[in-house]
Amino acid sequence: MVTATTPALRDLLRRPSLAAAATVLLVCLPGGEKDLAATAAVHITPADLASLALVAVIAVPLLRGRLPVALHPLGCLLYGAVALAASVATATATAPDPAAALSGYARLVQVFVLVPVAVLLSLRDRFDLHLLLGALITAALIEGGIGVHQYLTGTGASYTGLPIRAVGTFGALDVMAMSGMVSFGLLAALALALGLRGSPAHRLPRRALYTAAALLTLPLAFSFSRGSWIACAVATAVLLLRTDPRLALRWAAVGVAGAVVLIGGFGVAADSLTERLASIATVSHTPDQSVTDRYDLWTTAGRIWLDHPATGAGPRGFAQQRDSHAPLRLSSAGDAEDGTIGFRREPLLSPHNMYLLVLSEQGLLGILAHTALCLVLLTRSLRRVGRRCRNGAGLAATALLVWLLADFLYADIGGPTTVLTSTILALATHWSLPPTPRPAAPPPSAPRPVASLPVASPPVASSLVAPLPVAFRPVASPPVAPLPMASRPVASSPGTSLPGVCPSAVPLPAVSPPGVSASGVCSREASPSVAFWPVVPPPEAPPAAAPRPVAPPPVASRPVASSPGTSLPGVCPSVVPLPAVSPPGVSASGVCSREASPSVAFWPVVPPPEAPRPAAPPSASPLPVAPPAAAEGAADR
Repeated sequence: MVTATTPALRDLLRRPSLAAAATVLLVCLPGGEKDLAATAAVHITPADLASLALVAVIAVPLLRGRLPVALHPLGCLLYGAVALAASVATATATAPDPAAALSGYARLVQVFVLVPVAVLLSLRDRFDLHLLLGALITAALIEGGIGVHQYLTGTGASYTGLPIRAVGTFGALDVMAMSGMVSFGLLAALALALGLRGSPAHRLPRRALYTAAALLTLPLAFSFSRGSWIACAVATAVLLLRTDPRLALRWAAVGVAGAVVLIGGFGVAADSLTERLASIATVSHTPDQSVTDRYDLWTTAGRIWLDHPATGAGPRGFAQQRDSHAPLRLSSAGDAEDGTIGFRREPLLSPHNMYLLVLSEQGLLGILAHTALCLVLLTRSLRRVGRRCRNGAGLAATALLVWLLADFLYADIGGPTTVLTSTILALATHWSLPPTPRPAAPPPSAPRPVASLPVASPPVASSLVAPLPVAFRPVASPPVAPLPMASRPVASSPGTSLPGVCPSAVPLPAVSPPGVSASGVCSREASPSVAFWPVVPPPEAPPAAAPRPVAPPPVASRPVASSPGTSLPGVCPSVVPLPAVSPPGVSASGVCSREASPSVAFWPVVPPPEAPRPAAPPSASPLPVAPPAAAEGAADR
């Protein structure tokens, strides 16, 4: 059994998605209350270190070109535009603290470019997607369980003077961190359960996921985070309406019943839940102090942008220019209190709106780049989600992206859960702009394919020019039918190649050896195979004088007597008798020679007339002779 499980464990440890899942789980670890780099105002958490390690793990094979997947071209363009906008804003920053601007730039590139791309390239199949979503659900259940315990035991953060606010392991300084983590787990569990609907074989996992989603509603309610409530409701509504509208109505009824049970069943802070829920409808005409401060922060961001419309004030420029642009009624800080840190005043260093933060710090260039990224991911994700969609990972990516974009209306990045923003962007990009697989490279030991040499096709007789017969070696056996030659006659001089017969051009020697045909190329006896004459390099000819022009020779029109049995050397591929006397302008070989003209005229070969047969000699037997008459008379007497 150990031998069987070892390859599976080895394959799991080699997956980069394991580092991405570890990054999600490390978010739950408390990161302390002090910054590691106080001068740059950077709060480094264990999750940040894990995300940077993931970037390094992906960067090494990426630079070597060994990653099995590649980014979508549109994804490269969108993330490149975000990085470019942040770079331009940093280069033109007017903030008095350059170190803060550089640290802010590093944070922006980490959250919106490096970590999303690294997580995206680590997701290679469905197992990686489910591993990452499972890590989200696990972390949400851990934080949710701690939050419910804080609410029931009164050990949470202070809310209206009561320590009942569930904050998980993040403390009172990050009161929205636990609510965001719980929302991610709830939406992931619900989406995976919807992806398994209609499958009887997955009934048990589907029920477990529905149960996990229902349990996570308790810590979400005890977080008293109106922004997380609204974002979770919007994402759930979009998810259910896109997959099954009838199921959306059922869940709406279940949600109302659950709210009634929560408000009426927990008497310790039922009034606080009711008041918090009712305040959502009254924020427009009777806002509380937190809502008023948020409106003033939005106004401050708009004023900063008006001073730097093109490229903004630079990263972390809002915090440095807030006091010079804020209204007088804006509170300088917010109250935070729990059993660990006591009572503390936390300065308001962000506008609590991600879009206004980008606009004030990166100007029009930055807001256009971020808006393009968000709109492309949202539209392409919603287009792929429908009633027939059974891809739970795709449904989860769409729901998480909707939650993030809705939450950005009244929140921004910051705190230990900022790395989860990168994870959501990676999931949404994988669903809307999936990476393209790269072709596998051949192993180093495998030989490379070599292009084969072209093979000449067999000669085909042309319908315009009659082919000449191929010469054969004279033998005592009965004559064999000649092989067809090229489609047109070509005269070859000694030492040149003869095209058209053999599959390769063979140079002809000046003198043919005995017993070989005059063509010097192919011979055939009784066997159907063709034997090739070995190539002999032609001898070097002495330099000849310039040829004098010769008039085209006339072609003989009548047969000329020749001595039978002789072969024609040099050019013509047939055995013909040599004439006794060559006509004027014709060579002794029987072929018309022409030097000035590139064409060659052939002397038609006519077999010599057969010699007349000699008369038969007279017979040697004597003819019968009649007896003489005298002899006959003497006998009578």
